[in-house]
Amino acid sequence: MQVDSIMTGHLNVPALEPDPDTPATLSHNILTNLLRNQLGYQGLIVTDAMDMGGITVRYAPGEAAVRAVAAGADCLLMPPVPDAAFEALRAAAKSGSISKERLDASVRRILHAKARLGLNTSRLVDVNAINQKFASAAWQKELSGCRSMEQSHHGRCCWLFTLIPNRIQEKILSANCVRDSTR
Repeated sequence: MQVDSIMTGHLNVPALEPDPDTPATLSHNILTNLLRNQLGYQGLIVTDAMDMGGITVRYAPGEAAVRAVAAGADCLLMPPVPDAAFEALRAAAKSGSISKERLDASVRRILHAKARLGLNTSRLVDVNAINQKFASAAWQKELSGCRSMEQSHHGRCCWLFTLIPNRIQEKILSANCVRDSTR
């Protein structure tokens, strides 16, 4: 099975990121060192909404955008001030604090994902096809499997952990160290 994209969470995970002010979305340790380098993940890394409290209570919109991309995110969802995010990213690219190679890697992954979905030939989405997919019995069965997995490990595990090697899962779960940084 190939995972095409992963959405980050604005969580503090001390077992993987020692800085308590750096949520996973902004963590180079998690996005680049763990996902890309250790696990060999090649798909898109997409942030959760950048306008959520786990980010906005600590970082200005431009700084958060730069930190997310520098950490390894390819796509930023819902920056609270899009113009500030754009200008900060442009300034970071001009200054070299985010390298051309880093940006090119994200652009390549985004273009590859678009091509895989056929968006290079057709930019319209067939809404009926979406409804057929998500209304199918096979999709419902797949979804119910995810729900039962979420209930395992005393509610501390979700299907995303199936992508993480057991040794890292055990470290996270046994330390009981996953905290929502919005709380």
